[in-house]
Amino acid sequence: TVLTGDFITSPPQRTFDLIYSSLTFLHIQNKWAAIKTVASLLKKDGRFILSISKDRSEILDYGARTLQVYPDDPREIRELLSAAGLTLTEEKETEFAYLFGAKKQ
Repeated sequence: TVLTGDFITSPPQRTFDLIYSSLTFLHIQNKWAAIKTVASLLKKDGRFILSISKDRSEILDYGARTLQVYPDDPREIRELLSAAGLTLTEEKETEFAYLFGAKKQ
């Protein structure tokens, strides 16, 4: 089942085996609230897969329209995952993104 919505302000009333986020955290200003919420929504041994953009721009420019974003810092993400009680199990770097795999103990 795929669920969409604002999981920080209206979290689902259930837990999950897996939560996956691909290049969406740049739209979230409060990274701690997001990761803390993810941790609370995972079952024991649940996994969180997160990819974050390497782009550090604070504005996405679409020509006729611009959008403010909140760049991610891989060091901060590592710290927040740990602070939320998630264990980093995997980390990879691609040309455009950092990929993290974390597990709830």
